[in-house]
Amino acid sequence: MSVAGEEKMASWKEINHKLQVVLSKEIDLRREILGNMNQQEQMLLSGEIKLIEGLLQELSRLASSLKGVIKERGTLTRELFDHLPSNALGATLEEVLDPLIDVEEETLRQYQQTKELVEKIHGQHLRNKSLSDLIQKDGPIEMNNSAVKAETVKRKGTSLITIDYPEKKEAS
Repeated sequence: MSVAGEEKMASWKEINHKLQVVLSKEIDLRREILGNMNQQEQMLLSGEIKLIEGLLQELSRLASSLKGVIKERGTLTRELFDHLPSNALGATLEEVLDPLIDVEEETLRQYQQTKELVEKIHGQHLRNKSLSDLIQKDGPIEMNNSAVKAETVKRKGTSLITIDYPEKKEAS
């Protein structure tokens, strides 16, 4: 390999390592956000609506930090794409990183983990919004309400709470 080729490869690895550090920060922040949102759901279910304000302030701080990390990730991702040959195919990290190369495999794993967390956060956001809307419409949820059922699921010891929205009865 030529000196220029070795320098380019070293730069590629260096950018991958920097990207891994940033992705690790992003994963940590997204986990904190998800944990905060899970706490919000518990507060909604338990009727402790007043305690949610503190959680929302913390969520705002976390989201602000996340924006900076996402911006940094974008900059590093562009640097990686700038190192690709002009004939390289792929528009996402998943398409350009080789899972058989150690440094790229780790970057790819972390990138996929961030995507999974984005999906979980989105799902939690929808649950919290639905609960909040239900509470605003019908008042606090009573835990003995037949619409709220708690089941233990054998996934990492988490509790799955399902809500069955009762059908509206039309006045006769």
